[in-house]
Amino acid sequence: MKRKIFIIFISIFTIALSSDKIFSNSITDIIDNSIRYNDWSEAKKRLENYIKINSTDPKGFVLYAAVLNELKMYDEAIIAARSAINFESSDEKKGEYYFNLGNYYFSKALFDIAFQMYEKSVSLNTVLPNPYYMMGLINYNNKEIEKCIKNWTVYVGLATDALKRDKVKEVIVKLEQFLADEKSRIEAEKKREEEEKKKREEYLEKLKKQLEGLDKDSKNLEDYKIKENKKEAEFDEID
Repeated sequence: MKRKIFIIFISIFTIALSSDKIFSNSITDIIDNSIRYNDWSEAKKRLENYIKINSTDPKGFVLYAAVLNELKMYDEAIIAARSAINFESSDEKKGEYYFNLGNYYFSKALFDIAFQMYEKSVSLNTVLPNPYYMMGLINYNNKEIEKCIKNWTVYVGLATDALKRDKVKEVIVKLEQFLADEKSRIEAEKKREEEEKKKREEYLEKLKKQLEGLDKDSKNLEDYKIKENKKEAEFDEID
């Protein structure tokens, strides 16, 4: 009887240890004990162990990609993010993951590809505000101000972060004023160039008029020809 009790106790203890081991390497535990303290190297190791056991869990790959990004391992982060997308069935979640993927390309300064990922993100999840902000930022850096305003206006309409939203709204107002001022400047410059061109043409026309009539004083080419001496011509004929 004692032997049976001992065996049961050992079995329960083993199960408890196994459960504790599984729990200690859960997503929540990794977040609470590693990521929360910015211990990225430890989080990376623990997530790699988690992924070995849960090889098709998109959440594990998403978190792993984020940790790799913090470690500036951008290529590895991109691979992990794409794995998360492949294993995810929800379009809304895929939209979130494509946004993350865009950020990793942005970190690598591959802005054109990042922009494409943000576009893919909002095509799958239309209520995400941050992809619009990032697209606007890329537009801004490319000096595509009108496109920037368009994307940031959508961001403002979707954003829930009041502080950031209000700052972006202020910038939009300033950008719109900048475009208006730039348009006025270009129009004024064009008008000035047209006026200067007109003045030049009028001046040249004035000079031309000053020369009118002078051609009447010019001699005909016939005036410069040597006229034959009639007597000499007759004498030559006698010879």
